[in-house]
Amino acid sequence: MLDIRKTFSKRYPEIERFDSPEAAYEAMQAWYKELMTKPKHWLACAGIVCGAISCGFGLLALVRWWIDVPPSMHPAMALGIVGGCFSVAVRWFWRRKSQRFLRERLIGLGKPVCLKCGYDLRGQTQPLCPECGTPFDSALIQP
Repeated sequence: MLDIRKTFSKRYPEIERFDSPEAAYEAMQAWYKELMTKPKHWLACAGIVCGAISCGFGLLALVRWWIDVPPSMHPAMALGIVGGCFSVAVRWFWRRKSQRFLRERLIGLGKPVCLKCGYDLRGQTQPLCPECGTPFDSALIQP
């Protein structure tokens, strides 16, 4: 089985805290399954697509105003700009949600982490994250 911890650890440092590659893979599969079954996900996708298209064509109009580009290049530029806007929007929108999902999964496995910043809460005496100051349930740090 592919060790997805190597692939995703840069984007999701939480994935390194899973005990095995299988547990990390299972957590990512659960996240994707949850995404695909929620109507909110598909509505958000539609919103991101519409936003990326409108942003892309707005940027295309600006680029055409600044740079004299032949009309034959307009569709390719529009596609590139829309694709870039879409990929940035998707990464921004889902990164936080997926990080929170992984952090909740780690807490469910008995590994205390801050839900907001991902700080490892083992050894804390106060129910307050020392990294970001977010309060958390004191039951997480009980031995």
